[in-house]
Amino acid sequence: MAALFIVVVVSLFAMTIWDISRETAQLYTETDIRMKNAAVLQQEREELDLFAQRSMARWSFWTVLVSALSVVVSTVALFGLFRSLSHTRLAITDARQIGEYEIQAYVHASKLELGSGAKSIILTCKNTGSTPASHFAVGAMAQKVKLGQVERSIRFDDLNLKVWSTLAANDELTVNLDVKNFNIVEEYVQGGSFLEDEVLLISGHIHYVTVFNHDHETQFAFFAHPRHKLQFRRPTSNLRSFNRIG
Repeated sequence: MAALFIVVVVSLFAMTIWDISRETAQLYTETDIRMKNAAVLQQEREELDLFAQRSMARWSFWTVLVSALSVVVSTVALFGLFRSLSHTRLAITDARQIGEYEIQAYVHASKLELGSGAKSIILTCKNTGSTPASHFAVGAMAQKVKLGQVERSIRFDDLNLKVWSTLAANDELTVNLDVKNFNIVEEYVQGGSFLEDEVLLISGHIHYVTVFNHDHETQFAFFAHPRHKLQFRRPTSNLRSFNRIG
């Protein structure tokens, strides 16, 4: 009986140890599974975060690119606008200048002659424009030159300008010139000191102001031979006419 009792007790003890071992093994297995699942979830979470970061970086790149393209397009559009405005301004300026050129005053010296008693030089100033010259000034000088040297002897330096008031449109006005070196004119009138190949040269310029408040200059030159004292002619010379100077 005692032996049987011991056998039973040992069997029960063995069974108890077996159950405990099985439960312990099962517990460790479930723990491992949970740890593995947590590791997998952590890895998946990290992969999702990495994917999200890459997606944000990709979208940021395209956003920056689109913004840069927008800036380029805006810059090109502004450049085109400013260029268009510049062309428009130039067109308006050109149209204004053309209109001004069409109607402004054009003053020139149409005729030169000796005054009464051959004691003065009379110049006829003519305005062929459609608007008056608000005022004008004339200066001239006299020279004794060789007949073949008229063109190269024309000068306009250090002239005494005499001012006159308005010269109306399509009108002319005779003015008494204040001639520099007038003693040469007196010699010419007297005729004693001029040789056969010498002529009297009168050169000068007209400075006039248009109604558009722009200054212009017209140069003139006339010469006469003692054999034809009263006949002044124009030399063949490239003189400035209606030249805008301000």
